[in-house]
Amino acid sequence: MSLNKMGVWTSNNNYESMDIYNKTYMTGNMPSYSTGAGGWIKTNYNNYTNFRHENVRPESSSWPNMRCPVFDFIPGDKYIWRCWIRCNVCTPGAILFFRASRVANDWVTISTQVCSSTLADGQWHEYYLIQTIPTNFDRSGTTMTSAPVLEFYTSDLKTATTDTVIIDFDVKDIEVFHASEYTSQAAFLEVENTTIKIYKDEIRSNSFIEI
Repeated sequence: MSLNKMGVWTSNNNYESMDIYNKTYMTGNMPSYSTGAGGWIKTNYNNYTNFRHENVRPESSSWPNMRCPVFDFIPGDKYIWRCWIRCNVCTPGAILFFRASRVANDWVTISTQVCSSTLADGQWHEYYLIQTIPTNFDRSGTTMTSAPVLEFYTSDLKTATTDTVIIDFDVKDIEVFHASEYTSQAAFLEVENTTIKIYKDEIRSNSFIEI
């Protein structure tokens, strides 16, 4: 498998055909997202979707979110959640996270920041998360049955540092892959002709590995 920069995915093992969402959400047009007070305005374009939140900073806790539907999985196997994000505007103190969620609102899962005041450079960046999905897992003291999704969540917007909170980002190339068939339970990333082994349960963000 190879993942190339600039939004182009190629694979010598034909893993494109294994996209669990069947490329239904490649433009980022997620069907489930929070609306109304504190929610998002969604605008679909030809090959990406824009989400914009602009509202008065909430007095109570608020975590606007969006996600794709639940996908089928094999318990104990490893999966790759992948997308490209362009962070356009983000109020200081507000953060958007990309999650490898085993259920909706999986706040204890692995995640990575994809939009913040420091990430708002208006450029496309590739993010993906690799995680094994169990049948059941503990979510802060409650046993949950896995029903995995690809989702995004904000930080608590009550803690933003300006009276008006704005988060504006674009998303495209949403894909989820079954990855346990890779050699030695590992995936491989090719960045500018350099092959790097990525072990399970890691986060890869803009060519940096976080374990």
